[in-house]
Amino acid sequence: MNTEDFLGLARCNGADPTLFDQHWFPAVYEGLAYCADCTVRLECIAYLEPARNEFTGICGGLVWRRGKRVRANHKQQVIRDKKHMYELANHIETVANLKVAAGTIQIEDTR
Repeated sequence: MNTEDFLGLARCNGADPTLFDQHWFPAVYEGLAYCADCTVRLECIAYLEPARNEFTGICGGLVWRRGKRVRANHKQQVIRDKKHMYELANHIETVANLKVAAGTIQIEDTR
């Protein structure tokens, strides 16, 4: 596969390039979201060779700083993920309650 082929298939094609210049957590999450289900992640790493050229930013779903992979502090990541899941659950519940109040959906009482 040549460069033009895989770049055209990349999910980040057309995205704001500054999203991929980040290397600090949690600033990288928006850029990493593009890589999450991208089909050409390995081709991206092979093309850019982050370790060889001391790349800093997001490449192939990984975060790099001066050619070395950056890892998030796992404990902090777990705390952030739990907080995000809690906020998401509250949001979903709030949206459902608003729809019930507006009469657009009905919830059956199973008690």
